[in-house]
Amino acid sequence: MNGWHTVVISDVHIGSPFCRHELFLKFLDTLRPGTTVVFNGDTIDNPQRPPSDVDRVLIDRIEDLASRCTVIWLFGNHDLGHRPCTSAAISYRDTYAIGDRLLVAHGHQFDVVKPQHRLFIKSFRIFYRVWMALTRQSMHEAQFAKHWAFLYNHLRRKVRQLALAGARAAGCEAVACGHVHYAEQTKADGISYLNTGAWTESPTYCVCVDAETIMLRTVEELVDRHHTGNGGKDPRHCPSTP
Repeated sequence: MNGWHTVVISDVHIGSPFCRHELFLKFLDTLRPGTTVVFNGDTIDNPQRPPSDVDRVLIDRIEDLASRCTVIWLFGNHDLGHRPCTSAAISYRDTYAIGDRLLVAHGHQFDVVKPQHRLFIKSFRIFYRVWMALTRQSMHEAQFAKHWAFLYNHLRRKVRQLALAGARAAGCEAVACGHVHYAEQTKADGISYLNTGAWTESPTYCVCVDAETIMLRTVEELVDRHHTGNGGKDPRHCPSTP
């Protein structure tokens, strides 16, 4: 990733059966020494669940990454306050900012929808588990929720709206979030909003920052370029924003 001094990812959900752990390991291989890598919340799926051998490999690789890169670990709603890595080189924070260019926050700080509908969320999760068991399907809860586009889009639009307001209040030109598991890049009133989606479904996205640009790119494209030299698809392609 020539030229990028900062890379932001979110919602890796280590420990989830849907975590794309092989892609994650390949992605770490693409990072140049000296890069600032921001893990923007929900890196761990469930801190109460003991890590498997595979989970431990991923956590150990993050610790190893901290020996050659600057690693910033931001808390999300899944792993709030959880510090699985013992390396003193890893900086744990709630938010991170690159001057007045980019505010990075997981996004649960801007979520006013879920707290107002706790009973509905609880009921939906029960329905999700029952549906998966009856149909023997396999998909992450957030991916399943996207079948109800009206409700799902209300959530992500509200997070986007408040994230943009947060960036404006912080005096930043852009804001990068995760949380809603929906990758998008848009702009409103001169402020850019970038969401990196999640590592629980494909494609997977990251935010790359250099001296001039802040861009949403697919991890698959970066890995492909690193391992094969293939130019890949247009890196500016990202989901439309209805």
